[in-house]
Amino acid sequence: MLSRILIASVFLLATQQVVAHEFPADFVWGAATAAYQIEGAWNVTGKGMSWNDWYNNIYKQLPLNQTGNVAIDFYHRFREDIALMKKMQLKNFRMSIAWPRVLPKGTVDQPSQEGIDFYNSVFDALHEAGIEPWVTLYHSDFPQALVTFDNASAWLNPNISNLFADYADFCFRTFGSKVKNWITLNEPAIAAWFGYGLGGGVPTRCSPKYNPECETLGKGGNSSTEPYLAAHNMILSHAKAVRTYREKYKQTQVGQIGWTLNIAHALPWNASDPDDIKAADTYLHFQLGWFANPIIYGDYPAIMREYITGNRLPTFTPEEQELVKGAYDYFGINHYTTVYVHHTGIVGDDYSNDARSWSSSKDINGDPIGPVAEVDWLYMYPPGIRGLFNWIKDNYNNPPIVVLENGFCIKGESQMPIAQAILDVQKVEYINDYIDNVVAAVTIDGVNAKGYFAWSFIDNFEWGSYVPRFGMVYVDYENDLTRYPKASSFFYSQKTSKIRAWARGEGEYPTYPKVLFELEELPDYSMIINNDLA
Repeated sequence: MLSRILIASVFLLATQQVVAHEFPADFVWGAATAAYQIEGAWNVTGKGMSWNDWYNNIYKQLPLNQTGNVAIDFYHRFREDIALMKKMQLKNFRMSIAWPRVLPKGTVDQPSQEGIDFYNSVFDALHEAGIEPWVTLYHSDFPQALVTFDNASAWLNPNISNLFADYADFCFRTFGSKVKNWITLNEPAIAAWFGYGLGGGVPTRCSPKYNPECETLGKGGNSSTEPYLAAHNMILSHAKAVRTYREKYKQTQVGQIGWTLNIAHALPWNASDPDDIKAADTYLHFQLGWFANPIIYGDYPAIMREYITGNRLPTFTPEEQELVKGAYDYFGINHYTTVYVHHTGIVGDDYSNDARSWSSSKDINGDPIGPVAEVDWLYMYPPGIRGLFNWIKDNYNNPPIVVLENGFCIKGESQMPIAQAILDVQKVEYINDYIDNVVAAVTIDGVNAKGYFAWSFIDNFEWGSYVPRFGMVYVDYENDLTRYPKASSFFYSQKTSKIRAWARGEGEYPTYPKVLFELEELPDYSMIINNDLA
C-alpha cells in the first residue's frame, strides 16, 4: 500500500530578493464553492425555481448528468463536508445563497422557512467547526419568477436594483449575526455578456447571429446594447446592496461587503509591438474596469467611452455616481489564467470586439502561455496573478484585494482511476506557484492583498458537465458521491498553515522542495490505492 507521496514544487520568490513589506498575519486563506454547483435538492419543499432549474428540467429536459439537480448533494451532506473542511484545517469557506431557495418568488413578501433553516444550519455547523463563512448573494441562481421573456427580463428590469437590494436586506437581517463577509455578485461581466450577448445564460437574449434560441425563447435581444444595460443595472444593484448594509447593519454586525469580478491577466501578443502593449492594457480596462472603475471612480473607463461607438455605453446620473463610487470594502477577483492580446484597430459593434483586439492562449510564435487544463480556456501561468495584482495596484490606488477563486482542473482526471486522480500533482503545482506569486506581490511589490480562496473545495457541477474536476476533494459520481480528499487538499492545508506561522515570525517560508503527505490516516484510502503504486 502507498504510505506516502513526495511532491516537488518551486518557490518563485527568489531568496536573494529583499522582502520589503510584511505579509499580514491575518491574511485570509479559504476555499470556494457555489450553491447551484454543490447543493442539489433543486425541488425540495419551499424552494422556488431558478433559471437553471427551469431551463434544464422544464424547457430542455436535460439528462441528470447535465444539470445541477443533485450536484454533490451538499444540501443533505453538508455536515460530512464541513467535517472534511475541519480536517483540512480550513478556516474560511466561500459559499452562496440560492436566491430562490430563501425567496421562492424572488421577492421578500414570501420567504421560505425551509430555506432559511437550511442556511442557518450550515452557518451553525461552520462556526462549530471554527470556519468563517464568506457568502455570495448571487452566483447564477436567478429566480425564474423574475424572468419575463421580454426586453425587461431579469437584469434588464428597471426595478431589478431595488428587488436585489430588498433580497440583500433580507439576507443581512436574517443571517447577518452569523455572516461577517458578504459578496453581492459573482462575475457580473459573464452574467451580462453570456445572458444578453451570447444568449448562453439567463435570460437567453442576444442578436440572432449568436444564438437562434434568443428569438424563440428570449423573445429577441440586441448584443450591441443589452449587455451594457444589464451590466449597468448590476452595478446599481451591487451599490444599493452595499448602501443598505452600511446604513442598517455594518455598525452592529461588524462585517464587510464587496463583490467578485472575473479577470484573466493580459500580455501583448507581440511583446515588441506598442499597439499590442496598449491592447493588453485596454483588455484589462474592458474586462475588469467595466465594473471596477465605477466603484472606484464613479464612471466607466475613459477607453471604453472612447472605443464604444453609438452611445451604447450607459451614463451614470450624478446621484448614481455618488451611489456607486466607493461601494466596496474589499476588491474581490476570480482569477485563473493569462491571455495574449493582439490589437486589430477595427471598430467594434458589441462587447466581443469593442476593445478592438482579440485574445489568445498562444503568442505570435504559436507558443502556448503554459500547460492547458481540462477546459480549453485555462492555461497555467502563475506570474499572471502577480502582474494582475500590480495592475490593480497601479490603476485603483492599491485597494485591499481578496482572490475569491483561483484553481485548476487536470486534463483527463475524470478518466483516471481514483487512485491516480487523487494524486493531483499538477494541481498542487498550480496552487503552490500561484500562492507564491501572491506572497511575492505582497512582500516585494507592496500589493495590498488580504485573502486567497482556492477553487474549489470539492469537485462539483461545472455548468453543463461534471468532467472538469477543480476540487481538492474527489467525488465519486458513480458510487454514492463518496468523497476522497486529494493530495492537493493536504498540500493546501500544510502550505497555508506554515505561511500563517511564517507571517507570525515562527519559522521560515514553506518553500517545499519536498512535501510529505501521510495517507495512512485517511479512511477509505486502503480501498482505492493499489499496492503496485507503492
